[in-house]
Amino acid sequence: LADGIEQDKFDANTIAYVAAGVWHRWLLTGDRGFVEAMWPTVRAAIDFVLDLQTPRGEILWARHADGTPWSFALLTGSSSMCHSLRCAVAVAELLGHERPDWELSVARLAAVIRAHCAGAAPDAFAPKARWAMDWYYPVLAGVFGGDEGAAHLDERLDTFYLEGRGIRCVSDRPWITAAETCECLLAYLSVGRTDFARELFRQAQ
Repeated sequence: LADGIEQDKFDANTIAYVAAGVWHRWLLTGDRGFVEAMWPTVRAAIDFVLDLQTPRGEILWARHADGTPWSFALLTGSSSMCHSLRCAVAVAELLGHERPDWELSVARLAAVIRAHCAGAAPDAFAPKARWAMDWYYPVLAGVFGGDEGAAHLDERLDTFYLEGRGIRCVSDRPWITAAETCECLLAYLSVGRTDFARELFRQAQ
């Protein structure tokens, strides 16, 4: 702001996402030189993020500029980071860098997300069940896939879907949002529910 910084935090999710961007560009262009040039950035970003991972596996949401970590993790953010970490592992493998610590961190993160969604780790993430993102992001980010992912989505579809209109942002308000509708349709598309994904896309228009 004009007189200073409103929030001096470093958001782990957005920092991790550089790996997804680098991997995405590689898949689109095959430009290995770009990946090599970005490797120091990816490595530094992922090491920063994993320094916020708890022994159980969840990743704290952010760190203040003075180094103090935030006290909680978010399911949506951690799901997205699971995807970004997998991209980082793929980047490392492409360039011939062995990072078994990253692979173990991804496995721990996915395990705690799955445990939380099954009710076995209810305190792993800040309570955000009223938000649609917490419902579909574990599928959108690839923690759940196939029939298991489709079943996970179907469990709470009636909570967030307003027939003929799209996906609510939160369960207790009539806010149908383009962002949640489009992200949710991508989650359904990822588990092979193409017809419903197309219908959500039509509604988003």
